[in-house]
Amino acid sequence: MGLKKITFTRASVLTVLLLIFCVFFFSCAHNAGVADDITLEDGTVISALTLNGEEIYAVTFINDNGKDTYVVPDVVLDGKRIRVICEKALQEYSSIRTLIIQDNITDFEMDLYFNYPALESVYIGAGVNRITEMPFAHCPNLRQVTVDIRNEKYYSEDNFIIEKETGRIIAACAAWSKLPESASIIGGNSFCLLAQGEIAIPEHISRIEKNAFQGCEGLDAVYIPKSVTVIEENAFAGCGNAVIYCEVAQKPSGWDENWDNGVKNVVWGTNGR
Repeated sequence: MGLKKITFTRASVLTVLLLIFCVFFFSCAHNAGVADDITLEDGTVISALTLNGEEIYAVTFINDNGKDTYVVPDVVLDGKRIRVICEKALQEYSSIRTLIIQDNITDFEMDLYFNYPALESVYIGAGVNRITEMPFAHCPNLRQVTVDIRNEKYYSEDNFIIEKETGRIIAACAAWSKLPESASIIGGNSFCLLAQGEIAIPEHISRIEKNAFQGCEGLDAVYIPKSVTVIEENAFAGCGNAVIYCEVAQKPSGWDENWDNGVKNVVWGTNGR
């Protein structure tokens, strides 16, 4: 009985400590230190963090002040430079139409559940080396996405963001019309909520990752060529209104058992045309 009592007490102490830690811990999707907020002249709020061993600042709040264009500041204070845009920094229903991310930013995040109907153009600087999945899923009027040609990790083509090393589509935007010819992989969540009507997967695509077309209720038809040898789970989750035409006669071994989860109609052995 005494041993049980001691174990319970230790567990309680650990639980309290964990709660205290969660209350005071500020993450922004990284291991970060906590510091007081600083408000810049344009209303941007930044906080000090430790990112990969470097003392930096992260943008935690963007005050659009009714502006059409917002340029992420490049500021150095106390030897620390702004490097990160946190996911909730850009407020839902912001008036910003053009977002310019300068070279000082390395990490770019947008809230997965916030709506940005005003946003029409995004410029991503040379320094960005990490972009969260589905950054533009709730940007219905986004028409232009440009990545600086000096960026070592990403490039843009036909308003897509693509990873240089793999040819993987990281993000589409609402204005997409055809898949870029240089791409070979449709990345996870890259078309989330964005694909409508019909889409013909080109033959230079070999892989479709999980949740790639998640929630595309407006998708009517998808044409998948035999060049696609891998489709991961839930690639078309939430696309219940679509008919998927597969050129292969039966499911290839590289297609997950739940690749078509939620799809009501799959037609094999045809390109549907």
